[in-house]
Amino acid sequence: MKKVKFLSKRCSAYVAKIVFMCFSFLLPQTNSFSLPNKAIEGKEFYIAEKSNNGDIPRNHLPESETVPSTLKYSKDHLWVDIKGDEAIVGITDYAQKTLDTFVHIEISEEDTTIDRNQAFGKIEAQKVVSTLNMPFAGKILEVNELVVDNPETINNDPYGKGWIIRIKIARPEEISLLMDSEQYRDIIK
Repeated sequence: MKKVKFLSKRCSAYVAKIVFMCFSFLLPQTNSFSLPNKAIEGKEFYIAEKSNNGDIPRNHLPESETVPSTLKYSKDHLWVDIKGDEAIVGITDYAQKTLDTFVHIEISEEDTTIDRNQAFGKIEAQKVVSTLNMPFAGKILEVNELVVDNPETINNDPYGKGWIIRIKIARPEEISLLMDSEQYRDIIK
């Protein structure tokens, strides 16, 4: 990993943006969350390198992170709560803490059918916009209007009121491509 230290407030925001753009090729090319580490005055941060399998960057999982064992997880840092042929999808606690405070979210309309790994929306944090990709093919049945109106709800309650969409599962066989809590915990260590 490359270590970078910023000494002044003025340069840190601009340099962080430039460094992230210049080194983004080191991050996995999954069209998913780009989880940039924050440049903070006088503190060090790391530019994530690809993991051993090339899928997602390896990071340290703080003790305060929660990874509920009842949910499934995508490599794009989304959680999935499967109930029969429907599922609720949201952003993991790890992702919301990494991306920081959400300020805007755009979600595809209800009754839209989207394939696995295709964008169903975008979410904007204070300094980054990330694409939200479907964990498996499905039809959007409901969009959580609470998070559309108040995106910070995701930061405050990512596994509760901060859910994003409810979908009808189109291809149940794609569920097996998701990770369980132990597998997800391993990739964010």
